[in-house]
Amino acid sequence: MDTRIASFASLIAIAACHKTAAAPAQPPPVVQVADVEQMDVPLYREWIATLDGFVNADIRPQVEGYVRKQAYREGTHVLRHDLLFLIDPRNYKAVADQAKATLDRNIAALEKARLDVKRDRQLFAQQTIPRQQLDNDVTAELEAAANVESARAILGSPRGAMTPCWTSSSTTAARTRTAGRWS
Repeated sequence: MDTRIASFASLIAIAACHKTAAAPAQPPPVVQVADVEQMDVPLYREWIATLDGFVNADIRPQVEGYVRKQAYREGTHVLRHDLLFLIDPRNYKAVADQAKATLDRNIAALEKARLDVKRDRQLFAQQTIPRQQLDNDVTAELEAAANVESARAILGSPRGAMTPCWTSSSTTAARTRTAGRWS
């Protein structure tokens, strides 16, 4: 065992005495050199952002439907109340016709209820019908009157006449609220 240790120690000593050649020195780096000149240079700054104008308008629809016409060109100047878009009015005409028909039906029901109450009051005075039937018909008349008022409110007029927004294209014409450039 002593011979093994001695041979191992001599092997390490021989390896430690053996020197390797040093790596060659690297050449100096290449550097660009320029003459210094005195001059005015513009300053540039870059930011990541979006720019907005002083008065910006968001175009949001107040009605639903298909756009039939875009009445302005991108980037053109428009005046206040100029036409921007025309929206297909067929859906709105159908809704207006349905509301008008509902109003007519409710007016007819109210007239019938008024006739029933008038007739029942005479019959009740003669003690031909019970009080409950008169009460039921009075309640039906009040309900019919409420239905008429509801239908008139849907049409937007206290007298039941159709307002211009239902009969014209004003609800389907999008107009500008301010003058400016549209894009």
